[in-house]
Parts: sequence; structure tokens; C-alpha cells
Amino acid sequence: MEKKFSYLDAIGEQNICFAGMKRLYLYPGMEFRSEIKWWPDKGMRVTPHEGVDICYFLDSTGEECRVTPEFRVPVMATGRVLAISKDYLGETVFLDHQYEQLSRFLSIYAHITPLPDLKTGDKVCAGDVIGTVADTAGKKNRIPAHLHITLMTIAKAVPVEKFDWHMISYPEDAKLIDPLRMLNTKKIEFMSKNHWKEMFGL
Repeated sequence: MEKKFSYLDAIGEQNICFAGMKRLYLYPGMEFRSEIKWWPDKGMRVTPHEGVDICYFLDSTGEECRVTPEFRVPVMATGRVLAISKDYLGETVFLDHQYEQLSRFLSIYAHITPLPDLKTGDKVCAGDVIGTVADTAGKKNRIPAHLHITLMTIAKAVPVEKFDWHMISYPEDAKLIDPLRMLNTKKIEFMSKNHWKEMFGL
């Protein structure tokens, strides 16, 4: 992976609303391995959170905003598109950063709408846009539009056909890594309460 590359800055370069972002808010349930639902729904997650969700942030004017379906999704590092599969909110793009090694290091971008011409085998460079956040309006689970990021190491012997959302949720053949390692944690604020859920009495 490239050094000294700020993914949050790359997002800001591709999204005017995110440029000059002061804080990325992580409400309870958005962080890696959390068992809490951060969206307005009762109960717990079926499986611990497989990554980090990017949705709410404090913009340059000090106003709290959230990601919209026009939000452009750049990649963290140079690699090749290994697989594109559907998930329950949109589609998931698997990017392989060690495609010539015995094991793969993947960055995974979920709940997005990939660019129409994006296909498996394509090479992309750090900061390149691969799609936009999927529109979740009308979904029964009331999950707001957001970008889900997972980092994973997995043996190259695992067939590409297995790369889908189920494999992310039940990674028997893979090791999940906390994506916060790739983010500028100085701009991240962990919130103790979720006022968005409280609006629904949850």
C-alpha cells in the first residue's frame, strides 16, 4: 500500500461537500467489529461489523452532513478489480493490491453503484473513482446511504466466484483488518450517543 496517502483527503478531492471536512463522525455501530446497529432499527447486528461505515461528517462550515447517492468513491491504493458483486444495498467492488503474490490484500468498497465501464481486471490507481454511493431510499431497513469499507487478507487459491457479501460477513477463509489503519484518525471523532437513532425513539 502507498505511504503518506490520506484516504479522507482523497474523498475530499472528489466530493465538494467533503472538502475541508473537519470531523468524520463514527456513531456507535459504525466501527470495526461492533455488534450494534447504527441505523434506526432495533436489535443487534447478525454478525460483527466487517469494516467501517462512512456517512456522517462535520463540513467546513461546522454543519453536520451525511453522504448522499452522488458521493464519489475513490480507492485507497493502486490495484486491480478482482470482483464486483451485488449486496443488499447496492454493489461491492473487491480491489486486489497484491495480485502477483501468494496471498491477496483486498480493499473492499460496498453499498455503491460502480461506474458503468468498471470491470474485473481493470487497474485503478490511488484516488481513482470507481463509482458512487448507492441510493438506499425506500429500503425497508431504513439504512442511510453510506460507504462501507472492509480490508481483508485471503489466500490467492480462493476462487474469485466466492467473493461476495456473504464471504465478507462470514470470512472463513479470510482475515479482516480494521480499516481505521488506513484513515487519518486525527479527523475521526467517536461519538458516545447517536442522536439520529434517538429521533426514532431507539
